[in-house]
Amino acid sequence: MSTFKEIAGRNIRSYTTDPDNPLEGQMWYNQTSQVLKGVVFQTSSWVSGGNLNTARSQLKGCGTKTAMLVAGGGGSTASEEYDGSSWTTTPNVSGPPIEAASVVGTTSAALAAAGYNVNPPVGPTNGTQYWNGSSWSTQGGTLLVAGYAKGQAGTQTAAIVWGGAYSGGISSATESWNGSSWTAGNVLGSSMYYSGSAGVQTAALAFGGNFPALPGTDPGRKVVQSWDGTSWTDSPTSINNYRQGTMSGGIQTAAFLTGGDNPAGGFYSQTEVYDGSSWSISPASLATARGIGAGAGVSNISGIVAGGNTPANSNATEEFTGAAFVTKTFTTS
Repeated sequence: MSTFKEIAGRNIRSYTTDPDNPLEGQMWYNQTSQVLKGVVFQTSSWVSGGNLNTARSQLKGCGTKTAMLVAGGGGSTASEEYDGSSWTTTPNVSGPPIEAASVVGTTSAALAAAGYNVNPPVGPTNGTQYWNGSSWSTQGGTLLVAGYAKGQAGTQTAAIVWGGAYSGGISSATESWNGSSWTAGNVLGSSMYYSGSAGVQTAALAFGGNFPALPGTDPGRKVVQSWDGTSWTDSPTSINNYRQGTMSGGIQTAAFLTGGDNPAGGFYSQTEVYDGSSWSISPASLATARGIGAGAGVSNISGIVAGGNTPANSNATEEFTGAAFVTKTFTTS
Protein backbone atom coordinates (compact mmCIF):
# COMPACT_ATOMS: atom_id res chain seq x y z
CA MET A 1 0.00 0.00 0.00
CA SER A 2 1.33 3.45 -0.94
CA THR A 3 2.17 5.94 1.78
CA PHE A 4 1.38 9.66 1.79
CA LYS A 5 5.09 10.42 1.39
CA GLU A 6 5.29 8.21 -1.71
CA ILE A 7 2.20 9.94 -3.18
CA ALA A 8 2.90 13.55 -2.16
CA GLY A 9 6.67 13.45 -1.73
CA ARG A 10 6.59 14.60 1.89
CA ASN A 11 5.60 13.46 5.37
CA ILE A 12 2.49 14.63 7.22
CA ARG A 13 3.55 17.10 9.90
CA SER A 14 2.12 17.11 13.41
CA TYR A 15 0.95 20.29 15.21
CA THR A 16 -0.62 21.07 18.57
CA THR A 17 -2.95 23.54 16.78
CA ASP A 18 -4.02 23.97 13.17
CA PRO A 19 -1.42 25.95 11.17
CA ASP A 20 -2.16 29.54 10.19
CA ASN A 21 -3.12 30.07 6.53
CA PRO A 22 -2.66 26.48 5.33
CA LEU A 23 -2.29 25.94 1.57
CA GLU A 24 -4.38 23.94 -0.86
CA GLY A 25 -3.53 20.25 -0.57
CA GLN A 26 -1.70 20.67 2.75
CA MET A 27 -2.38 17.96 5.35
CA TRP A 28 -1.45 17.75 9.03
CA TYR A 29 -2.17 15.86 12.25
CA ASN A 30 -3.71 17.89 15.09
CA GLN A 31 -2.24 16.48 18.32
CA THR A 32 -4.81 18.21 20.55
CA SER A 33 -7.94 16.93 18.79
CA GLN A 34 -6.12 13.79 17.54
CA VAL A 35 -7.48 14.04 14.01
CA LEU A 36 -6.02 14.26 10.52
CA LYS A 37 -6.86 17.48 8.68
CA GLY A 38 -6.26 19.04 5.29
CA VAL A 39 -7.27 21.83 2.92
CA VAL A 40 -9.64 20.88 0.11
CA PHE A 41 -11.66 22.79 -2.50
CA GLN A 42 -15.37 23.14 -1.76
CA THR A 43 -17.60 23.54 -4.83
CA SER A 44 -20.64 25.85 -4.95
CA SER A 45 -24.07 24.35 -4.40
CA TRP A 46 -27.65 24.99 -3.39
CA VAL A 47 -29.39 22.17 -1.50
CA SER A 48 -33.01 21.90 -0.41
CA GLY A 49 -33.92 22.40 3.24
CA GLY A 50 -37.17 21.92 5.11
CA ASN A 51 -40.22 23.74 3.77
CA LEU A 52 -41.77 26.75 5.50
CA ASN A 53 -45.03 25.98 7.29
CA THR A 54 -46.66 29.02 5.64
CA ALA A 55 -45.87 29.57 1.95
CA ARG A 56 -45.50 33.29 1.27
CA SER A 57 -43.59 36.07 -0.44
CA GLN A 58 -42.75 39.58 0.75
CA LEU A 59 -41.21 38.11 3.94
CA LYS A 60 -37.83 39.07 5.43
CA GLY A 61 -35.42 37.08 7.55
CA CYS A 62 -32.19 37.10 9.54
CA GLY A 63 -29.70 34.69 11.02
CA THR A 64 -27.61 31.90 9.51
CA LYS A 65 -27.91 28.76 7.40
CA THR A 66 -28.59 26.66 10.49
CA ALA A 67 -30.54 29.21 12.57
CA MET A 68 -32.86 31.54 10.65
CA LEU A 69 -35.90 33.63 11.62
CA VAL A 70 -38.51 34.89 9.15
CA ALA A 71 -41.43 37.22 9.77
CA GLY A 72 -44.44 38.65 7.95
CA GLY A 73 -45.15 38.37 4.27
CA GLY A 74 -48.12 37.05 2.33
CA GLY A 75 -50.51 39.33 4.17
CA SER A 76 -49.83 37.47 7.42
CA THR A 77 -48.30 37.98 10.85
CA ALA A 78 -46.64 34.56 10.68
CA SER A 79 -43.22 34.05 12.22
CA GLU A 80 -41.07 30.91 11.90
CA GLU A 81 -37.68 29.67 13.06
CA TYR A 82 -35.31 27.28 11.23
CA ASP A 83 -32.90 24.91 13.00
CA GLY A 84 -30.92 23.72 9.99
CA SER A 85 -33.41 21.07 8.93
CA SER A 86 -37.00 22.13 9.70
CA TRP A 87 -39.17 25.17 10.45
CA THR A 88 -41.13 25.69 13.67
CA THR A 89 -44.04 28.11 13.87
CA THR A 90 -43.40 30.75 16.53
CA PRO A 91 -45.69 33.41 18.07
CA ASN A 92 -46.93 35.91 15.50
CA VAL A 93 -45.53 39.36 14.90
CA SER A 94 -47.32 41.96 17.04
CA GLY A 95 -49.84 44.27 15.41
CA PRO A 96 -51.30 44.07 11.92
CA PRO A 97 -50.14 41.79 9.08
CA ILE A 98 -47.08 43.30 7.41
CA GLU A 99 -45.21 42.73 4.18
CA ALA A 100 -41.64 43.59 3.20
CA ALA A 101 -40.57 44.64 6.70
CA SER A 102 -36.87 44.99 7.54
CA VAL A 103 -35.62 42.16 9.77
CA VAL A 104 -32.13 41.95 11.35
CA GLY A 105 -30.46 40.08 14.19
CA THR A 106 -30.50 36.45 15.28
CA THR A 107 -33.01 33.77 16.24
CA SER A 108 -32.69 34.85 19.88
CA ALA A 109 -32.61 38.64 19.43
CA ALA A 110 -34.12 40.19 16.31
CA LEU A 111 -35.67 43.47 15.19
CA ALA A 112 -38.43 44.05 12.64
CA ALA A 113 -39.03 47.57 11.36
CA ALA A 114 -41.49 49.26 9.02
CA GLY A 115 -43.25 47.27 6.29
CA TYR A 116 -46.57 47.47 4.50
CA ASN A 117 -49.79 47.11 6.51
CA VAL A 118 -52.27 45.05 4.47
CA ASN A 119 -55.16 45.76 6.88
CA PRO A 120 -56.97 49.12 7.15
CA PRO A 121 -55.44 51.61 7.36
CA VAL A 122 -53.58 50.10 4.42
CA GLY A 123 -50.17 51.55 3.68
CA PRO A 124 -46.52 51.91 4.75
CA THR A 125 -45.78 51.68 8.47
CA ASN A 126 -43.01 52.96 10.74
CA GLY A 127 -43.27 50.61 13.73
CA THR A 128 -40.44 48.73 15.48
CA GLN A 129 -40.72 45.29 17.06
CA TYR A 130 -38.36 43.06 19.04
CA TRP A 131 -38.06 39.28 19.05
CA ASN A 132 -36.54 37.86 22.27
CA GLY A 133 -36.34 34.22 21.22
CA SER A 134 -39.88 33.38 22.31
CA SER A 135 -42.19 36.31 21.48
CA TRP A 136 -42.53 39.61 19.60
CA SER A 137 -43.17 42.91 21.37
CA THR A 138 -43.77 46.44 20.09
CA GLN A 139 -41.02 48.95 20.88
CA GLY A 140 -41.47 52.66 21.47
CA GLY A 141 -39.20 53.97 18.74
CA THR A 142 -40.72 54.66 15.33
CA LEU A 143 -38.98 55.31 12.03
CA LEU A 144 -38.85 58.88 10.82
CA VAL A 145 -39.84 57.76 7.31
CA ALA A 146 -42.54 55.08 7.05
CA GLY A 147 -42.01 52.64 4.23
CA TYR A 148 -41.62 49.07 3.03
CA ALA A 149 -39.02 47.06 1.10
CA LYS A 150 -36.21 48.95 2.84
CA GLY A 151 -32.70 47.57 2.88
CA GLN A 152 -31.36 46.56 6.28
CA ALA A 153 -28.26 45.47 8.21
CA GLY A 154 -27.09 45.07 11.80
CA THR A 155 -28.39 43.69 15.07
CA GLN A 156 -31.34 44.14 17.39
CA THR A 157 -29.72 47.08 19.19
CA ALA A 158 -27.52 48.48 16.41
CA ALA A 159 -29.34 48.47 13.08
CA ILE A 160 -29.53 50.51 9.90
CA VAL A 161 -32.26 50.72 7.25
CA TRP A 162 -32.27 52.56 3.95
CA GLY A 163 -34.43 53.42 0.98
CA GLY A 164 -37.84 51.81 0.62
CA ALA A 165 -41.14 52.78 -0.94
CA TYR A 166 -43.67 55.07 0.72
CA SER A 167 -46.88 56.85 -0.23
CA GLY A 168 -44.94 59.67 -1.90
CA GLY A 169 -42.57 57.55 -4.00
CA ILE A 170 -39.12 56.00 -3.51
CA SER A 171 -36.97 57.01 -0.56
CA SER A 172 -33.26 57.76 -0.25
CA ALA A 173 -33.46 58.03 3.56
CA THR A 174 -31.04 56.26 5.90
CA GLU A 175 -31.86 55.68 9.57
CA SER A 176 -29.87 54.11 12.42
CA TRP A 177 -31.29 52.36 15.50
CA ASN A 178 -29.48 52.49 18.85
CA GLY A 179 -31.79 50.20 20.80
CA SER A 180 -34.33 52.87 21.71
CA SER A 181 -34.72 55.36 18.84
CA TRP A 182 -34.11 55.96 15.14
CA THR A 183 -31.80 58.74 13.91
CA ALA A 184 -31.57 60.11 10.38
CA GLY A 185 -28.24 59.72 8.59
CA ASN A 186 -26.80 60.75 5.24
CA VAL A 187 -29.00 59.71 2.34
CA LEU A 188 -28.34 57.17 -0.39
CA GLY A 189 -26.71 58.36 -3.58
CA SER A 190 -29.60 56.72 -5.47
CA SER A 191 -33.07 56.14 -4.04
CA MET A 192 -33.97 52.44 -4.06
CA TYR A 193 -36.31 49.77 -2.76
CA TYR A 194 -36.28 45.95 -2.81
CA SER A 195 -32.49 46.16 -2.78
CA GLY A 196 -30.14 43.40 -1.74
CA SER A 197 -28.52 43.91 1.67
CA ALA A 198 -25.40 42.82 3.54
CA GLY A 199 -23.25 43.94 6.45
CA VAL A 200 -23.62 45.62 9.83
CA GLN A 201 -24.66 49.06 11.05
CA THR A 202 -21.27 50.65 10.39
CA ALA A 203 -20.30 48.75 7.23
CA ALA A 204 -23.15 47.84 4.88
CA LEU A 205 -23.81 47.14 1.20
CA ALA A 206 -26.92 47.95 -0.85
CA PHE A 207 -27.17 46.46 -4.34
CA GLY A 208 -29.64 46.09 -7.16
CA GLY A 209 -33.28 46.83 -6.47
CA ASN A 210 -35.91 49.10 -7.93
CA PHE A 211 -35.02 52.66 -8.84
CA PRO A 212 -37.35 55.49 -9.82
CA ALA A 213 -35.36 56.77 -12.80
CA LEU A 214 -36.19 54.50 -15.73
CA PRO A 215 -38.48 51.54 -16.50
CA GLY A 216 -37.31 48.21 -17.89
CA THR A 217 -33.58 47.60 -17.71
CA ASP A 218 -32.86 50.60 -15.52
CA PRO A 219 -29.04 50.87 -15.11
CA GLY A 220 -29.64 51.72 -11.47
CA ARG A 221 -30.64 48.14 -10.81
CA LYS A 222 -26.99 47.12 -11.11
CA VAL A 223 -25.69 49.84 -8.79
CA VAL A 224 -23.83 48.89 -5.59
CA GLN A 225 -23.67 51.44 -2.75
CA SER A 226 -21.35 51.12 0.24
CA TRP A 227 -21.97 52.54 3.74
CA ASP A 228 -19.04 53.35 6.06
CA GLY A 229 -21.05 54.30 9.13
CA THR A 230 -21.37 57.92 8.03
CA SER A 231 -22.09 58.14 4.31
CA TRP A 232 -22.86 56.17 1.15
CA THR A 233 -20.46 55.79 -1.77
CA ASP A 234 -21.20 54.31 -5.18
CA SER A 235 -19.01 51.26 -5.65
CA PRO A 236 -16.93 51.15 -8.86
CA THR A 237 -18.16 47.61 -9.43
CA SER A 238 -21.76 46.58 -10.18
CA ILE A 239 -23.73 43.37 -9.96
CA ASN A 240 -23.88 41.47 -13.25
CA ASN A 241 -27.59 41.49 -14.03
CA TYR A 242 -30.53 43.86 -13.66
CA ARG A 243 -32.65 42.50 -10.85
CA GLN A 244 -34.91 43.56 -7.99
CA GLY A 245 -36.28 41.76 -4.95
CA THR A 246 -33.16 39.64 -4.57
CA MET A 247 -32.48 37.44 -1.56
CA SER A 248 -29.10 38.11 -0.01
CA GLY A 249 -26.77 38.00 2.98
CA GLY A 250 -23.19 38.23 4.18
CA ILE A 251 -20.93 41.10 5.17
CA GLN A 252 -19.65 44.18 3.35
CA THR A 253 -16.60 42.36 1.98
CA ALA A 254 -18.13 38.92 1.41
CA ALA A 255 -21.76 38.88 0.25
CA PHE A 256 -24.09 36.86 -1.95
CA LEU A 257 -27.33 37.54 -3.80
CA THR A 258 -29.67 35.19 -5.62
CA GLY A 259 -33.02 35.10 -7.36
CA GLY A 260 -35.02 38.26 -7.82
CA ASP A 261 -37.44 39.61 -10.39
CA ASN A 262 -36.09 39.97 -13.91
CA PRO A 263 -37.28 43.33 -15.31
CA ALA A 264 -37.58 41.60 -18.69
CA GLY A 265 -40.02 39.09 -17.18
CA GLY A 266 -39.95 36.07 -14.88
CA PHE A 267 -37.58 35.29 -12.02
CA TYR A 268 -33.89 34.55 -11.64
CA SER A 269 -32.36 31.39 -10.23
CA GLN A 270 -28.86 32.76 -10.79
CA THR A 271 -26.52 33.52 -7.87
CA GLU A 272 -23.80 36.16 -7.62
CA VAL A 273 -21.03 36.37 -5.00
CA TYR A 274 -18.93 39.36 -3.87
CA ASP A 275 -15.33 39.05 -2.64
CA GLY A 276 -14.84 42.65 -1.54
CA SER A 277 -13.77 43.92 -4.96
CA SER A 278 -16.01 42.39 -7.64
CA TRP A 279 -19.19 40.40 -8.23
CA SER A 280 -19.01 37.09 -10.06
CA ILE A 281 -21.69 34.67 -11.24
CA SER A 282 -21.66 31.45 -9.24
CA PRO A 283 -21.99 28.12 -11.08
CA ALA A 284 -24.66 27.16 -8.52
CA SER A 285 -28.27 28.25 -9.12
CA LEU A 286 -31.48 27.97 -7.11
CA ALA A 287 -33.63 24.93 -7.82
CA THR A 288 -36.68 27.22 -7.60
CA ALA A 289 -36.37 30.57 -9.42
CA ARG A 290 -38.07 33.28 -7.35
CA GLY A 291 -38.00 36.80 -5.96
CA ILE A 292 -38.94 38.84 -2.86
CA GLY A 293 -38.23 35.99 -0.45
CA ALA A 294 -36.15 35.99 2.73
CA GLY A 295 -32.37 35.72 2.63
CA ALA A 296 -29.70 35.50 5.32
CA GLY A 297 -26.14 34.34 5.84
CA VAL A 298 -22.78 35.19 7.28
CA SER A 299 -20.60 35.38 4.15
CA ASN A 300 -20.33 34.68 0.43
CA ILE A 301 -19.94 30.95 1.09
CA SER A 302 -22.74 30.35 3.61
CA GLY A 303 -26.32 31.49 3.07
CA ILE A 304 -29.98 30.53 3.05
CA VAL A 305 -33.19 31.64 1.33
CA ALA A 306 -36.82 30.86 2.14
CA GLY A 307 -40.20 31.56 0.53
CA GLY A 308 -40.68 34.05 -2.27
CA ASN A 309 -42.72 34.61 -5.38
CA THR A 310 -42.53 32.08 -8.25
CA PRO A 311 -45.12 33.77 -9.10
CA ALA A 312 -47.14 31.64 -6.68
CA ASN A 313 -46.23 31.93 -2.99
CA SER A 314 -43.43 29.48 -2.25
CA ASN A 315 -42.54 27.53 0.91
CA ALA A 316 -39.20 26.30 -0.44
CA THR A 317 -35.98 26.66 1.56
CA GLU A 318 -32.55 26.34 -0.03
CA GLU A 319 -29.11 26.43 1.61
CA PHE A 320 -26.05 27.88 -0.12
CA THR A 321 -22.44 26.73 0.06
CA GLY A 322 -20.01 28.88 -1.92
CA ALA A 323 -16.79 27.86 -3.62
CA ALA A 324 -13.81 28.07 -1.28
CA PHE A 325 -10.79 26.29 0.08
CA VAL A 326 -11.81 24.87 3.46
CA THR A 327 -10.19 22.85 6.22
CA LYS A 328 -11.63 19.35 6.45
CA THR A 329 -11.23 16.62 9.05
CA PHE A 330 -10.44 13.24 7.51
CA THR A 331 -11.52 9.88 8.90
CA THR A 332 -10.33 6.36 8.22
CA SER A 333 -13.85 5.00 7.70
